[in-house]
This record gives sequence, structure tokens and C-alpha cells, in this order.
Amino acid sequence: LKYRQRDYLLIDTAGLKRRAKVQENILFYSQLRTMRSLQRADVALYFIDAIEGPTRQDLRVIGEAAQAKRGLVIAI
Repeated sequence: LKYRQRDYLLIDTAGLKRRAKVQENILFYSQLRTMRSLQRADVALYFIDAIEGPTRQDLRVIGEAAQAKRGLVIAI
């Protein structure tokens, strides 16, 4: 995406599941790619399920974004 002479890269990643639910290799690797994308991002848009509320996994990802000093927009 180009806006005002600047290039922006938008990445849509797979949703994250609780570790107990990650049984298949494809789920494991999709989560790994999601975390790598977060490390590359300048700003991340993170969606939290409004019915379930923030989970431990959500808080972990938010914490990693903060620790990596990444901009983060949280949508519920």
C-alpha cells in the first residue's frame, strides 16, 4: 500500500489459539509466523473476542508487542 509517497506493508495473520488447542503442525507454524510478523511490524492491529474477553494468550501477545516497542491498536 502506498500513501503520501510512503510504502506500507499490511500483513493479515492467522488467529492465535490457546496452546492446549494447538495440536496440528499447521496450527503451530501459523502461530509461529504470526509471532514473527509481530516482531517485524511497526504497528499491529490486535483483535480481542468481545464475548470471551482478553485471554492469557492475548495478554502475552500484547506484552510481547510492548516489550518489542511496537505500536499496538487493540480492537474489541
